[in-house]
Amino acid sequence: MEQSNTPLFGLTIEGQTAATISSSVQWGRILAICGIIFGGFFILVGIFITTFLSRASGMGGYESDASFRSSMALGAGVGMVMYILMGGLTILGNVFLLNYANKVGTALKTNDAALLNSGFAGLRNYFAFWGVIMMICLLLMVL
Repeated sequence: MEQSNTPLFGLTIEGQTAATISSSVQWGRILAICGIIFGGFFILVGIFITTFLSRASGMGGYESDASFRSSMALGAGVGMVMYILMGGLTILGNVFLLNYANKVGTALKTNDAALLNSGFAGLRNYFAFWGVIMMICLLLMVL
């Protein structure tokens, strides 16, 4: 059986559909930029926690307690790694969303079908990324 390269339904984008997609592009761009900023704040909080806890371990009456200092250092390290990991994942996921918004927005303006397909592939990557992250989180919660 021979395959053809013709589209299955011969879809075209009408005015109302283009307006709806354009609106989703604008909201996607806003959410992506806010998400990237939010991820940056996560990373900054991770660095701040490490700095704060390392300074706090030398305060109070526990200076001579080595186990207290080591547990504070361990807590600071784990907190920093967790916050930086969450920030990095948040930034990475929102880069996929920004990729969708930029490509689809340009495709609507230029009527470029290849760019539109590439933009929707970015949206698929965004949903797949967060779907996998959610499954991993659910698995960790069950364990």
